[in-house]
Amino acid sequence: MVFNIKDLHAKILLVDDEYSIRTTLGEFLKDADYEVDLAENAEQALDMLSMKDFDLVVTDIIMPRTTGVELLKAIRETAPEVLVIMMTGEPTVETASEAVRSGASDYLTKPIDKNQLLKVVASTVKLKTLDDERRRLVEENRHYQKNLEVLVEQRTEDLTLINTINNAVNRGVELSALLKLLAEEVKRVFNSKSTTVYLYNQEQKYLEMPYIALGPEVVEQIEKHIGTTLPAVRIPVEEGSLAEELLHSDGPCLINDAETIQKWMLEFTRSNNLSEKSRLIIRNLILQNFKLEDIQSLVAIPMISAGEVIGLMDFSWNEPFTEEDVKRVAGVTGQVTAAIASLRAEKEKDRSRSLMLNLSQAVQAVQIASNAEEIYSAIGEQVARMDIDVTAFVLSDDKMNLAVAYHSLKSAMVRTIEKLTNLSEENYSFPLNPEGYYHKIITSRETVFTHLELEPFEEALPQLLHPIAKQIYGLLGKQQSIIAPLVVRGEVHGLLSFSAYDLSESDVPAITTFANQAAISLEKIQLFRETQELAVFNESIVHNMAEGIVLEDVEGVITFVNPAAADMLGYTSEEWVGMQVKEIIPPDQHSLLRAAVERRARGESDSYELDLIDKDGQQISVLLSGSPRFDDEGHFEGTIGVFTDITERKREKENILRYSRIFEDSLNEIYLFEKDTLKFTQVNSAGQNNLGYTMEELGELTPIDLKPGITAKSFAKLIEPLRKGESERI
Repeated sequence: MVFNIKDLHAKILLVDDEYSIRTTLGEFLKDADYEVDLAENAEQALDMLSMKDFDLVVTDIIMPRTTGVELLKAIRETAPEVLVIMMTGEPTVETASEAVRSGASDYLTKPIDKNQLLKVVASTVKLKTLDDERRRLVEENRHYQKNLEVLVEQRTEDLTLINTINNAVNRGVELSALLKLLAEEVKRVFNSKSTTVYLYNQEQKYLEMPYIALGPEVVEQIEKHIGTTLPAVRIPVEEGSLAEELLHSDGPCLINDAETIQKWMLEFTRSNNLSEKSRLIIRNLILQNFKLEDIQSLVAIPMISAGEVIGLMDFSWNEPFTEEDVKRVAGVTGQVTAAIASLRAEKEKDRSRSLMLNLSQAVQAVQIASNAEEIYSAIGEQVARMDIDVTAFVLSDDKMNLAVAYHSLKSAMVRTIEKLTNLSEENYSFPLNPEGYYHKIITSRETVFTHLELEPFEEALPQLLHPIAKQIYGLLGKQQSIIAPLVVRGEVHGLLSFSAYDLSESDVPAITTFANQAAISLEKIQLFRETQELAVFNESIVHNMAEGIVLEDVEGVITFVNPAAADMLGYTSEEWVGMQVKEIIPPDQHSLLRAAVERRARGESDSYELDLIDKDGQQISVLLSGSPRFDDEGHFEGTIGVFTDITERKREKENILRYSRIFEDSLNEIYLFEKDTLKFTQVNSAGQNNLGYTMEELGELTPIDLKPGITAKSFAKLIEPLRKGESERI
């Protein structure tokens, strides 16, 4: 460390009982830019030291009453950071030794010249500066160590809190129990008044309090006054509201003014589950509690998981928050958010697994059903285990009405609704509104999730009952619904509606898949019925059909052909039976056959073109329509194929294409015109180039327009043989 003497503006106290020495030495030091005070004895020096800070004391040793050595000892006791230089006119080894032992920094012998004084003082001031720097570093280090210990202690407490929460999550505790534990731990660690977690329902735009953190006494007071259990608190997040402002803030919001804190606490009363009377009662109790609790400060922090706001946490104190407090609770909020998100995801996963299990069991029951009624009943019985109600709607043939084909509602509830509406559940149907809820689902063919929506229920009621739709809907007691279309053979057959308390958007894929399985079963039943109808066809009709008919089993072995099929390929019916279908299909088209077999096994029917090999090894082209066949128990047992010979048709297309190319590429001019109007219908490129007309222009002209010397009468006579078919060319 390098010092400049001019930078060391030390404060020096000069003590000497001789006036001339005191003033002379004082002037020397002042000339060197030191700040100097003078004292004529030790007593005065000690008084001045008690009133002002000095860096250095220069004192005579031999003074009346109190010696310089005694002054030095007193300074060491009261101001140990002050350095002392001793002066004497009677130097001895003993005085020098005593001065050093007492803590003197240096020693000057009178008479003292200016250079000697300034040199010793400068050296001592440098020493003082180094000593001060050392003490400052020691103090900083001590302060740092103390802060570090506090920080480590706080961090340990924070981690303990977070570990407690994570352990609770790992044990699978309920969300309300987790939040209660959180409130207790935060109060213990931060000495806060309360901690509240609000979970955000983004779709319905409200904050819900799974755990009421008002304290049992306050909750008991509220319930006593409103005369019922405190309902779930759901605070609407409306545009411009304090809830919206806090929820979508960029970070922690520190609130220290009583008016805003009180306003936030009163957001509780905006819960959409409270009556006006209950709101007023709760408002008054909260205001009373606010005064009693004496809350001075509140921090509200958005809970963000995977970039999405999932809720809000607030912490209240009886004294103002510090910036360090805000940082700590923000860190805790981040960890708690992750824990809550994990718990909710795990709970959702468990519930989804349970739903999938019940739906998979329902699929097994549906697959063995022999008619639509059995399918709907199987669905209702399986999902009823999860307290889910099912309603099946069937679309009328004219697609104008929806009929209730099945429902799993409790009979007592149905009787109540029937009595209230004067309607009967039997054969009940309602017209589809082109702008309505159900029509949109049928048109889009997409599964829809709804929450507390009256519209679909109201639409199913007669117009006269719309005023009491909310009352009827309340009897059902369900909050969420998922409505899925039943698509059979590419057409919407009807709808399946699932209603419960705890359905969510995440259940849509599972229920959509299940609805598709139910639709496949409905399709299989239809196909099975059609196959049975086909089986009772008059055999003579089958044998006399011009189209070929082939039956094959699940192994691809032909079990029956009609005469048309036998004649088409040159085999006898007996030769056909027992052959593998792939034997009469070219190898390069076996992939088409495999794909068709897979579609039949799934219950699908369709048509496609295929080549077959006749007995002479020649290929013929056919249009094949295939459908699956099922036995009496609904098991896939093979395919029925109906095929038509399209070989000639394909040849004609090829010839037309070939002649079209000849027509267009010919160097000769070729003109086609309509026999009655004589207007040109087609002229090849050679004709257009020669005449200089476009085809669009020629379409408005006739040969007469191009040959002025020919009249309509003469041209008609010229082409008369062609019109009568007497000649092919003229």
